[in-house]
Amino acid sequence: MRKNMEITKSQKRDFKNKIAVFGILFLLYNIGLTRNLIWLRDFSSLIFFVLTGILIWNNIRNVKHEDDKMHFYLVALILNWVIRNIKMLVVEGTPFICLLGPSSFITLSISFFIVACIFVHCAKKLNKSQLILDAAIIQSVLVAIGIAVNYFSGWSEELPTWQNVAQYVYHFFELMTVVMILVVFTSFRQRRLSKHNILTLSAILSYILIRGFYQYGMTTNEIGYLWFAESIYLVPAGMLLIASEMINAGNSNIFFEVSYDENRLVDSLSKSYLVLFLGCLSIVLYMKEWISNVMMIFIFLMLAIYYVMNTAFQNTFRAEKRLRDEERKRKQLEYEVDRRTRELQQRNEELKEKNELLGDLIYFDMNLGLYTIRYLQEYLVAWNQDHPLTLMVIDIKGFKNINSLFSYAVGDEVLVQIASRLKTEYSNNAVLFRLNSNKFGLLFLRSVEEERILQIINEIHAMGEDPIEIDEFKIRLKFSIGIASYEQNSADIQKILESAEYAEREAHRMIQENAYQIFDREIERKIEREKRIRRLLEYIDFDQEFELYYQPQCDVERNLLGMEALLRWNSPELGQVSPGEFIPIAEQSSVILRIAQWTLRKGIEQIKIWNNTYQQNYRIGINISTKFIENSSFLKYVQDIIAEFQIPPEWLDLEVTETSLINFNKEIIQLFEKLAELGVSISIDDFGTGYSSLSYINSFRISNIKIARELVMTLENNPKESALVKAIIMMANSLELDIIAEGVEEEAQLQILDSLGCRKIQGYYFGKPQTAADFEYNFIAGDHSFVRQ
Repeated sequence: MRKNMEITKSQKRDFKNKIAVFGILFLLYNIGLTRNLIWLRDFSSLIFFVLTGILIWNNIRNVKHEDDKMHFYLVALILNWVIRNIKMLVVEGTPFICLLGPSSFITLSISFFIVACIFVHCAKKLNKSQLILDAAIIQSVLVAIGIAVNYFSGWSEELPTWQNVAQYVYHFFELMTVVMILVVFTSFRQRRLSKHNILTLSAILSYILIRGFYQYGMTTNEIGYLWFAESIYLVPAGMLLIASEMINAGNSNIFFEVSYDENRLVDSLSKSYLVLFLGCLSIVLYMKEWISNVMMIFIFLMLAIYYVMNTAFQNTFRAEKRLRDEERKRKQLEYEVDRRTRELQQRNEELKEKNELLGDLIYFDMNLGLYTIRYLQEYLVAWNQDHPLTLMVIDIKGFKNINSLFSYAVGDEVLVQIASRLKTEYSNNAVLFRLNSNKFGLLFLRSVEEERILQIINEIHAMGEDPIEIDEFKIRLKFSIGIASYEQNSADIQKILESAEYAEREAHRMIQENAYQIFDREIERKIEREKRIRRLLEYIDFDQEFELYYQPQCDVERNLLGMEALLRWNSPELGQVSPGEFIPIAEQSSVILRIAQWTLRKGIEQIKIWNNTYQQNYRIGINISTKFIENSSFLKYVQDIIAEFQIPPEWLDLEVTETSLINFNKEIIQLFEKLAELGVSISIDDFGTGYSSLSYINSFRISNIKIARELVMTLENNPKESALVKAIIMMANSLELDIIAEGVEEEAQLQILDSLGCRKIQGYYFGKPQTAADFEYNFIAGDHSFVRQ
């Protein structure tokens, strides 16, 4: 549908000027009428009608849209009335309203009737059957009433027979016009009917009403009716002019945008009131004896027929409407199904593309240009087992420290350059893989002699010695390498990856910097033992198999300050298992959390017994796994267990390794702050063997530094180590941190540490780790100056 045009200011001004001109002519016309100035009345009305005809015709010519022209063709039919008025004023000198000629009556009424019929015909979706029924019944009832009233009043006797017939024909078409217009008005929602259509139909009704007033006044000699009819005689023409101007100026919807409400036509309350009014009017006229019995029977028969047929029409319309609604819903459903099908097809295509891209990402690392571990796994599954393989797993040692000390961007660039070096050197002889964040794989599609393996290992270590330059940084790398081979017809080709990773792990544990390990039977036995330990830890009875041992912490005057709790495992199947063996395995699963909680509970329970029994304030050091610290429940568990045993938080010292600090984030720093506020002290264990810097130490709320055993053991014979220990002590003193030296076994070590300013000692010199009972007997219950005198 065509949208309304915007009205310009000039159009509004022209429209107001036209209204003003016609208003003046209308005023002059009424002045001539009231003052009996025939020349003024005729002249003003003549000018009024001439201008109206010219402007309406001009509007018809200016409008280009065919739908608007259709409306103007309807208005043009009404020009018959305007032209006749001009003709009678010019030729006869009498306004058309004064003429009562039969031919004029019939011609004009037929013109109005044609206008109404064309209007109804052009209205889209108007149910013609219902309209014909409404118009026919209402017309019949009105004609019957009109005949009865006319007969009763004797109007027909006052006119010649031929004029009487012409007048009846005129009234018939006029009445049909009124009925059709009323039916249209009651069938459409007025707010949906365009303004110019309302004006056009209202103009017709107005003229018919004016003619009725005038004819009634002529018949009854009532001067008031005659004067009123003549005074507003120009109004219908003005309404038609305004309607045409509204379309031409774009101030109204076009004719064919009339919105039709089917439910309103079927269940029109307005038409029901109209029919009810006709019935009541008939009863009133019958009671006044203006309508005979036969005519009354005819009227109510018509109304009964209307009720029956209207009910049938309504039922039919409702059924048709339901069918149309169902058809519309079906088409809408088909459209939605089709639309959703197209959307699903499009999404499937997009998903297919994404899956292909994801497949590429799963099997190929875009950043490094290497295959992934997933590709390696599937590669091994598809490998022809008649051919041998050799796999090398290469791990960058301390790679997390590179990310933490420099940045992740620097770490990523290190990986890119190492990958590039490996591809340059071995891409022709092996398939390269990225196994995880900092591990690479070299798969040789043949058996490699041990001599060649050693040569490749040396080449890879040399790559690490060649510094990687990134911005202002020069970074040298150390590698741990694991090697595994698959020989022809051996047990399981897929175990080659597991074997190479275990070998690399063994190399990683070695003290030397550039270590390697070839998978052999010894490692295979370690693997089997590791699997067995992992299985036993899942079902361990903590209270029966675990036990805490305690090692004293003393000052140089041999006074006991506290102790460190050390976990021991006495397995019914494996016997004594070292913490260095089972703790790393436990940290690979959630069992480490249960172990850490048990250790913390038992240690706090024991220190409470000793301090309360002997009225002391010893402090117990308990090693805490990084996994437990990073767990969200850690702080609450510490708070709850302190509250449960009702001990001063100062009795508890939590020990974390130096290497774990570098991987802690801001949340852990905040956690240490809360522990310090609680009163719990934090100690750095094995200090001096990792990568911590002064900035890291200063970032955490730490109370104690425990100098690593490896540094203490070489104090006597290594001046560099002695200088390093002295530097650590000086740094700790400047930061107001307590210092404990671990691993003190000789008197000479004790003397050197004392001279360097370290006053707290832990090691075999004072005592090995012991059970709670032995520790209490040897260090608490007796004379505390127990140590060698």
